[in-house]
Amino acid sequence: MAHLNRRQRIAAGVTALVLVGSGTAAFAYWSSTGSGSGTGSTTAGDSNLSITGGVSTALYPGQAGQDFTATVTNNAANNAQVAGLTAYVTTDKTGCDGSDFSINNSTGAASPVTLNWMAVDLASGKSQDSVNTIQFVDKATNQDACKGATLTLHYASN
Repeated sequence: MAHLNRRQRIAAGVTALVLVGSGTAAFAYWSSTGSGSGTGSTTAGDSNLSITGGVSTALYPGQAGQDFTATVTNNAANNAQVAGLTAYVTTDKTGCDGSDFSINNSTGAASPVTLNWMAVDLASGKSQDSVNTIQFVDKATNQDACKGATLTLHYASN
């Protein structure tokens, strides 16, 4: 083997140090295992729907059905699933009740009647309308008790 000059010996020495250092560094680590866990929670969310809407036209017996719109608004911070909507009628007059009225051609509106509604996942702050009809049923009996009555539409969602 030929003699190495000073420069070649220094280069060979540096290369040897790098190789030895690299080999040592490649195996210089700690092996370990571990595990862990975390926690979280959920909320049922708020149920804060408002349902509004009334009849803008004064009703009389035998009149054709009049349109009214019920508007459902989600006032909660979370979305709300609204599957359906119902309404029934009461009045401020004795002898005049929901049976004197028909919603969406029902046989009477003294009990909850299903309104026109498409199920919706209603986002916070959003609204959806339900357009329906109401009619003052022309009965074969005297309906004077309903003269000047104020109707109240009671809404519920599910």
